[in-house]
Amino acid sequence: MTAPAVTIDPRSAPAVVADFLARVRPPIDAALEGCLAWPHAAGDPAARLGEAMRYAVLGPGKRLRPALTVAACEAAGGTLEGALPAACAIELC
Repeated sequence: MTAPAVTIDPRSAPAVVADFLARVRPPIDAALEGCLAWPHAAGDPAARLGEAMRYAVLGPGKRLRPALTVAACEAAGGTLEGALPAACAIELC
């Protein structure tokens, strides 16, 4: 018998964590949108694939994986902007 999954309510996060996520999520979302820009015209079957990819990646979520990437970069002396390519790669894997 397995134990039930335990989830953490994001509203219970310490203020410093919530503030960090609020600061990094908009630029992460913008960078992800740029990665998923789809040049195909509406009606093109490939455009449908692009829509599905955007839906899967840009849906509601905390963006924890890319936020951790940004946090690691900043902890090592890097910048948010410098971390965005790696953060997007982590989220898109």
